[in-house]
Amino acid sequence: MAEKGFGVKEVNLIGASGTPTITSPNNLNLNAVNVAISTNATVGGTLSVTGSVSVGGTLTYEDVTSIDSVGIITARAGIKMTGGSLFVGGNSNFTGTLTGTATTAVTVRTTDESSDTTCFPVFTTAAAGDQFLKTGTNLAFNSSNGTLTATTFSGSGASLTSLPAANLTGTLPAISGANLTNLPADTPTNSDIQVVYTVTANGASAYRFAGNGIVSTEDNPDVYLIRGLKYRFINNSGGSHPFQIRGSSGGSAYSSGVTNNGAASGNIDFQVPHSAPSRLYYQCTAHGGMVGNLYIRGAGGQNDNVGVTTFSGSVTVGYDTTYSPIQQAANTWFYTRADQAGSVSGSNIENLATGSIKISENIPISNMTRQSDAGAHSFYNSSSTSGSVTRDMTAGNPFAPKSYGLTMGTMFYAHTSGNNGSGVIHYGWTPTSHHFFVRYKYNSVGLNIGADTDGSDTWTTAYQDDLLSDSNWYFFVIAVERNGTLLTSLNGAPLTPIRMLGTAPTPSDARFGLAGDGYADNDSRHRYATAFWYRGVMSNELIAQEYAWLKTIWTGASLP
Repeated sequence: MAEKGFGVKEVNLIGASGTPTITSPNNLNLNAVNVAISTNATVGGTLSVTGSVSVGGTLTYEDVTSIDSVGIITARAGIKMTGGSLFVGGNSNFTGTLTGTATTAVTVRTTDESSDTTCFPVFTTAAAGDQFLKTGTNLAFNSSNGTLTATTFSGSGASLTSLPAANLTGTLPAISGANLTNLPADTPTNSDIQVVYTVTANGASAYRFAGNGIVSTEDNPDVYLIRGLKYRFINNSGGSHPFQIRGSSGGSAYSSGVTNNGAASGNIDFQVPHSAPSRLYYQCTAHGGMVGNLYIRGAGGQNDNVGVTTFSGSVTVGYDTTYSPIQQAANTWFYTRADQAGSVSGSNIENLATGSIKISENIPISNMTRQSDAGAHSFYNSSSTSGSVTRDMTAGNPFAPKSYGLTMGTMFYAHTSGNNGSGVIHYGWTPTSHHFFVRYKYNSVGLNIGADTDGSDTWTTAYQDDLLSDSNWYFFVIAVERNGTLLTSLNGAPLTPIRMLGTAPTPSDARFGLAGDGYADNDSRHRYATAFWYRGVMSNELIAQEYAWLKTIWTGASLP
């Protein structure tokens, strides 16, 4: 049939049943101002619209899984999603309010940016709820150098470290400072520490000190303290070396002004009292060789080991009545002095030496007593002789004169008694053992020295009879060198040899004693102000110093 056109105003498709069909071998074009479909329309294939599609009611896509648009989709009243997710592949611009509720944490993908010098961190005005993202010009971040700038920082600041001093400017605000430590007090107090020493150990043989005036590598150095000042010794020696301040080496603790004395670690504080003696000691309570001197200076007390001082004009010299020169010498084994009340305890004469080798034994006083005498005191019995004033010292071999030499001496008041001479002072004991004895007026000699190294006494005259007499005070010193040479001193004079060479005694019983000797017929009634036994041969200077000091104490002795 030839192509023809015709006009139709209305087409009605009427059938008894089924769906009427309009079939065309080609496209079916409806060309009109409007094509109105008053009922439902179903499109089985693709609906292509070159113009706009207007929907007066609701456009429902029951079985459609996606909408693919090459242009812009405009929703005038909004987009409502009842399920699923909204994915945006490109940039999104929202000109109104974007409201939503996140059921999981919201994440934002970022990239490293370290070149902007001025950035403004984003913040909200509350920690939760619907919030607006904000920035402020008073909070800025320089991503180039990592500097965060704010008008004010507030908080504890506990984690702030490495703050450059050059950048700390302005005035600090008024704060309590309760947690600030190691700050000097605004006003000095009576508990302030003036000097601090750090104490370490060199093995178990010596202490070392780090602090003002002390070489930190020196073992057991001398330490000088000032009366009235407070010192802190920080014991960092490892926990096994208790540090104790003592009155003597091996003696009891000195507690006046000392806090935490004997601590194995930590602080030992020492407020040096004005009454402190001129010399104390520090010592490890577990290792006796870790010991050194604490020399005390200043205030009204006496000084020791002060070095050399040059004076012009006249000088008046006084002496330390607390310790005599020999009493505080490092090599003094035993020293007693009757002017001190502590020289007698119970039935014993006590060892008042303060040196580092002081021995612990004492000597029985026998039937003597401590009595006022010669301006001070002495030990004596006015009506009977005394011969048991002696002690067998337990550590015999270290005292052997053949090993070190030996010096012993006494300030005594002479009195003739006994059958063969009055014993003055002795070392060793039994007649057949190694010893040497000093006798007064024995065989008509002023002072005789009996030495025995082979079971037979060898007597040597120290001073002739006319040089000594009864009822006079004398300061007598005798020394024996390792080669057996005997030397004596009377009243502070230099030691003089009285026997050259020989053999030094090495007794198994290292006895120290007075008023007799190993022979029963030499007990005496001498009076004794002092007595000592000293390791080695004593210097003439120390003997002279002791003699000068004795004259200031026993002022009634009329020593020449």
